[in-house]
Amino acid sequence: YIKSRLAHNKLTFRYSERWFKKNYNRLLFPPFWLYYYNRHTRYRNSNLYMLCASAYTASDAAKVFAYPDKCFKWGYFTRVEKFDFEASFASKQGIVHILWCARFLAWKHSELVVKLAKRLKDSGCTFVIDMFGSGEELEHTKLLAKELDVEDVVVFKGNVPNSQILEEMRKHDIFLFTSDRNEGWGAVLNEAMSSGCAVVASNEIGSVPFLVKHGENGLIFKSKDVDSLYENVKYLMDNRQERYRISKSAYETMLNVWSPQNAAKRLLQLMEGLLKGKVVEFESGPCSKATVEL
Repeated sequence: YIKSRLAHNKLTFRYSERWFKKNYNRLLFPPFWLYYYNRHTRYRNSNLYMLCASAYTASDAAKVFAYPDKCFKWGYFTRVEKFDFEASFASKQGIVHILWCARFLAWKHSELVVKLAKRLKDSGCTFVIDMFGSGEELEHTKLLAKELDVEDVVVFKGNVPNSQILEEMRKHDIFLFTSDRNEGWGAVLNEAMSSGCAVVASNEIGSVPFLVKHGENGLIFKSKDVDSLYENVKYLMDNRQERYRISKSAYETMLNVWSPQNAAKRLLQLMEGLLKGKVVEFESGPCSKATVEL
């Protein structure tokens, strides 16, 4: 289909998360080089562009010399609803409520949350962490919570409908996103920011470098590093005014920049520009240039 379109020089976009979630070892084998050459590299000078559903897609494309200066920020887009942020934040008083929501899989790193709880409890913090979801690592995570004596501050909530998760996000102060590089995008980050949570997210998650500006609308910790996670969460817990500022900025980022409506509008502008032989430049957000991440 793409070959046929490009034979007629029709404007065409691919849409992809990162290609090399595990590592780059597959590039050592000629069959993989041939695969990426036939699907991507051979069209580097054609009317073909990449919409990156990960901050690391452009880096992966660069490894095979594909899409030179032709990668644009994109992603997954969830509904962003307007709500009374000031009233919502004002209702969050006293104990700090922290939320984690994911499948209990090894690469989601639920163990980091339990270890964080231990550190926070030993520091004398007043908090509770609600963990939603199920999966193969759930029982191991529960056992770890028992071993570290944090069952009083870590609550396992099980699976609930997405609509309820969105309601819970409005009630919680901090959202934890602990996945490693296997998280291609992670639309739950969109939802948490849209709900006015102060997010603390792993730097290896595909959506994080696109959506989160560290210290402005969220905090980014070093993947799989419990010390880095603790430092960022403790900072938010100790500084209510910073939680307010970061939470509000997160909500406004999703409402004004990363909303589905703004993304659709920009994509049309990008297409119209390319059809006229000119790239429309956006400073940040959807359809801005995606650079190579180290």
